[in-house]
Amino acid sequence: MNWKKKLLKNFKLYAITDLDREEKSIFRKIDQALEGGAGLIQLRSKTLLDAAFLRLALKIAPRVGKRGGLFFINDRVHVALVCGDGVHLGQDDLPYHYARRILGNTKFIGRSTHSLDQALQAEREGHDYI
Repeated sequence: MNWKKKLLKNFKLYAITDLDREEKSIFRKIDQALEGGAGLIQLRSKTLLDAAFLRLALKIAPRVGKRGGLFFINDRVHVALVCGDGVHLGQDDLPYHYARRILGNTKFIGRSTHSLDQALQAEREGHDYI
C-alpha cells in the first residue's frame, strides 16, 4: 500500500471517464491516458446499471494496475470494494464515515468540493484527497 499512497500524493494527471454505455473504445482511451502520464483513472457513468458497470470495472482494473496506476470508482462504494483502489464521492453521495466503514483502511476515498467550506469539511472528515 505504500507505493499507492506515494502515487496518490504525487500524481500529475487524474483521468476521468464518462460514459453512458459500455464502449469498446474506453480501453484504448484509458491506455492512452496512462501512456500520456495519468497516474489515476476514474471510471464514471451516471447511466450504466450496476451489473454492466461492474463488468466494465473488472476489465479495467487489471489494465490500470498492470501499468502502475490507481483505479478509482465514481460514487459506487460497493464496486470500489470489489475492484478499485478507491472511490470518488460527490456532495450528494454516501457520507465519508459510511464509505470508510465499508471500504476499511485499505482503499482511498476522495471527495468533489465546490467551495472552501466543502473542502475544509472533507479535510476534517478524513478524505484522502479533495
